[in-house]
Amino acid sequence: MLSIRPATAEDAGPLATMIRELAEFERELDSVSITEADLVRDGFGVMRWEVLNWNKSAIELYKSLGATFLDDWRLVLLPSEGVQRLAEKAA
Repeated sequence: MLSIRPATAEDAGPLATMIRELAEFERELDSVSITEADLVRDGFGVMRWEVLNWNKSAIELYKSLGATFLDDWRLVLLPSEGVQRLAEKAA
């Protein structure tokens, strides 16, 4: 039987696995960097994630659950070379 309950720190391992499995399905596993420790540190209560535009069924599911889409926000990835240049400017 399925039981839904609030997540606890003990759930961080299975949650990290679920996140990686979803990313693999979305063909974006290389983009996942979250760890079990990240989940424990950041706590529980609000979930934030990305969904690809082509995954209409997921978008509809998330909308039906009451998810808020932050359309004004842009996902930004800065490669290590850019991070290095930023660090050099700050030095």
